[in-house]
Amino acid sequence: MEVALLTVGDELLSGDTENTNGSWLGRQLADAGATVTRVLTVPDDESGIADAVARYHEAFDAVIVTGGIGGTPDDVTKAGVADAFDGDRTTETIYTPAPEGALVGAVTAARERFDVAVGSYPRRDDAPGRVKVTGDDPDAVADAAAWLRDRTETV
Repeated sequence: MEVALLTVGDELLSGDTENTNGSWLGRQLADAGATVTRVLTVPDDESGIADAVARYHEAFDAVIVTGGIGGTPDDVTKAGVADAFDGDRTTETIYTPAPEGALVGAVTAARERFDVAVGSYPRRDDAPGRVKVTGDDPDAVADAAAWLRDRTETV
């Protein structure tokens, strides 16, 4: 399997931050038997991300994108990746005090029932955990989120 790694971040290009994600991912993929044949770092620029993902998607078996999703205004990675596939993604987040392990059944069932992506993220300190529902169909995302809210303790 030929893989391209795309790392995103102005801080990587300026040299302010070492690209540890890229080197770690390269080692992990090589250890798993994949061949990393391209590594590219791009700035926090939505169109640049979209262009690189679209080009690499056609040329490689897999494209792994890392960086640029930290929640600051310059974090445009998700939008850039969606643009590469001409897709608008809809996301709803549910906040819960439930331990992540207690969510497995509901998360799995929601994925299968509504054809959406569902991720769970553990609690940290005093912050609640999160269940994130994402998909291309806004109605399916809303239905899955409502279904999960009915089956999960929320805050």
